[in-house]
Amino acid sequence: MKEELLNKNKFADLASASEGLHQWREKYNNVRPHQALGMKCPSDVYTSSSREYSDNVKPYEYGGQFHVIKVNSWGYVRFDTWQVYLSETMINEHIEFRPNPFGDSFIACYRNFRIAEFFH
Repeated sequence: MKEELLNKNKFADLASASEGLHQWREKYNNVRPHQALGMKCPSDVYTSSSREYSDNVKPYEYGGQFHVIKVNSWGYVRFDTWQVYLSETMINEHIEFRPNPFGDSFIACYRNFRIAEFFH
């Protein structure tokens, strides 16, 4: 997209940029064949999911072994003697802090995913 659309065009305003993106997306998905798809277009091979989409994500249940902290409205957590910025995308999420087996750090986990490590 960058090479084919953004580097070759100067858009006067948001409306013209939106139209340019619409035209590029139409060509990319419905006209231009892709080698990775056996020279078919993405629209030729796309099938919608049989699963129903739900935007209501169930709260994650941590195991209760380790300390769980809610990220504040600025993207920070306070843990032990630290106040650490994680991300604004994590606002109001709960993060589990697990001690590193070596005892020199804590591992911040979001659900099952290790997202950061903080050293003493």
